[in-house]
Amino acid sequence: MEETNNNNNIYKKKQEILKILDEIKEQSKLNKKKSSKYRRLHNGSNALINFSNACGISSLITTIASFNPVPLIIGSACMSISTITSATSNALSFNDKYLICRTTHTQLEDLNRQVRSQLLKNHLTSEQYDEILEEMAHTISLINDSSIY
Repeated sequence: MEETNNNNNIYKKKQEILKILDEIKEQSKLNKKKSSKYRRLHNGSNALINFSNACGISSLITTIASFNPVPLIIGSACMSISTITSATSNALSFNDKYLICRTTHTQLEDLNRQVRSQLLKNHLTSEQYDEILEEMAHTISLINDSSIY
């Protein structure tokens, strides 16, 4: 009777670990999507800054060569757009957010892979399942401390 209770207890612990692993996998997917979003925003803002700088400098050089005020206005507008985009991009720190989300995604994937490999071992005891649960909780806590959300 005691062995049946022990086996049932082990089964419940294993199911709890698998449930947590499924949640980890979902969090990992979410962080991967966020990292892609922040990467696109970072690349887009950098492209806009570079384009605005190129247009601004070209327009200013054209103004010097032709003494026409229109390229001066265009160049000033482009340089203003570049400055505003650069300040906004720096303030929102898209690249930092991208790196944090990517790191969180990688850490969660590593944890998932590590625990699943431990579960492949046959005849784990109840105490070993407890150790796995404690280790998972500790690692998840460390990952969450360094993540954005």
